[in-house]
Amino acid sequence: MGATEHDSEVVATLMLITCRTPGCPEDGVTSTARMYPNARAPIWAALCAGCGQMIADIVPAAA
Repeated sequence: MGATEHDSEVVATLMLITCRTPGCPEDGVTSTARMYPNARAPIWAALCAGCGQMIADIVPAAA
């Protein structure tokens, strides 16, 4: 049986993202977002809306 378009569909994951940039108005604020994994590293990537810096604190939300 061959792969179908449905088999290769990428599913969004609910993630918690928190900016940790000192001085950012969003520093320490956790947001929830549906994210799709990147094909290459970094697998999860987001930019802070408050300061524009990459967010390193990205973890799966509890089920």
